[in-house]
Amino acid sequence: MNRKWVDNEVYFGPDRRQRDGGKRWGDQRKVNDAGDPPPLGSLLRRLQIALYDINDPAKRQRVQQMISLGIMEAQRQGNAAAADRMHQLSRMILLKAPMSQIESMLMESQAAAQMTGGFR
Repeated sequence: MNRKWVDNEVYFGPDRRQRDGGKRWGDQRKVNDAGDPPPLGSLLRRLQIALYDINDPAKRQRVQQMISLGIMEAQRQGNAAAADRMHQLSRMILLKAPMSQIESMLMESQAAAQMTGGFR
């Protein structure tokens, strides 16, 4: 898995750009906003704030991207419980569950992340 991460207004996830061959003709990318993935605890705190705007479809998609990152990071750390809770959280958002249930599942994810020390 690529260890560089992109976080901007358009995309949140692994850096999918190819490294070989250089830039294509006319490619004017000025800023390389790829960096290391955030710690799982930090990501879950950001997710908690992002959940307040899930009525907007574009912001809901960004929340789903953040959850996908959380699942990948939890699996990389060997934390199956946190990854499972985040899978459930993703399903709840897709099914438009009540916000109280979504928040409680996020708190369960945070608690599971703390169990393995992945919460910074």
